[in-house]
Amino acid sequence: MWIALGIAAFVVLALVVGLVWWFRRDPAGGSGPDDQFTAERRWGWELRLGEQTEAAFLAGMKAYHDAGTPVYLNGERGTLSMSEPPRVVSLHLLADRFAALGTAVDPVTAVRQLMTDCVDTEQPGVLHLRDPWYPESVDGMDALAFTRAVRDVLCPPAADGIDTWYSDETTGRLDVTVLGTPPAEVVARYEHAMAHVPRGPVRTVTALVTEQSPYREAYAEYEGAKSRHTNTAIVDLARVLDAYRAARAGQPQTPVDALLREILRYRLATGAPGVTWTRPPNREQLVVLLAALDLA
Repeated sequence: MWIALGIAAFVVLALVVGLVWWFRRDPAGGSGPDDQFTAERRWGWELRLGEQTEAAFLAGMKAYHDAGTPVYLNGERGTLSMSEPPRVVSLHLLADRFAALGTAVDPVTAVRQLMTDCVDTEQPGVLHLRDPWYPESVDGMDALAFTRAVRDVLCPPAADGIDTWYSDETTGRLDVTVLGTPPAEVVARYEHAMAHVPRGPVRTVTALVTEQSPYREAYAEYEGAKSRHTNTAIVDLARVLDAYRAARAGQPQTPVDALLREILRYRLATGAPGVTWTRPPNREQLVVLLAALDLA
């Protein structure tokens, strides 16, 4: 009996892990170094391009990568990252600019020129990070502790509207993806399907992953629409650190979280340098992060 229960539990776990991986895996592509240059036609920045235009864009990006400037594309967050020099670039920005060049351009040359502009000039949708960005210690915090302090203030567990976050104490960066609102008809189909999905751990997961299942189709449509309406804020922790050290000089007794909350609120509300978005944020998206600061 215990063996049977153990096998059943393992099957449920495997199905859940498989479902999560399928809908949450990093695109463009899978886990291999070249998979990121394979179109999925799933994310908002991809859908700004026609299929042939996206194929040309990704071919140009792969050529840029192979020519000696490695890049990493995260389709879900809509970001392109590079370490030499340290830069973060919005894929929405690149996709729009590539599309504006028309179909007659050479994709290799076009992508190289677009990337040169982003590498040379910081602008909305582009962050130039600092390397190295952190001294040995600030207020007793090393780089990891400071990164976590910023993350905890901006991404508290109780915050509504924050989908995922990514932080890297090595490069001094925090990405926060804010959920979008799918079209009402997509939400209605999703809610109808979920109200009728078979109940029970195995039955529910099976209904969501089985090919041709109406529940799977509604779930996939909802997740896809949600991802197309998300936006990601990218925070340069080096500039947050600069502001923190300047503020600390005049407020020696203020707790770390209170000081960081004040700094982040100002930068988000005013659009001060050091915070950018993968696409221009709307009021709803700004409110999500500003409200999160009040929960920390």
